[in-house]
Amino acid sequence: MLASNIVERATALAVSLKAKGNDLKQLASPTGITALLSITAPAMYGVNLKYKRPFIRIMIGRIVSGLFVKITAKSIWF
Repeated sequence: MLASNIVERATALAVSLKAKGNDLKQLASPTGITALLSITAPAMYGVNLKYKRPFIRIMIGRIVSGLFVKITAKSIWF
């Protein structure tokens, strides 16, 4: 879950940095900050699902982080 939240937060903050329109910057910046507090719903539904490329990058990041946790975990519960 932590890795998924980090990916969501990083993508929202990246969208706020790369955005050309002032409206998108004003929306993406606060959602990235709230994602720092593990409240990712505004970032997911307000910014990242509206655009195709950030959402695809989130899915790739979640897959990579999930594989990393799976490979490096010592617990038998995974």
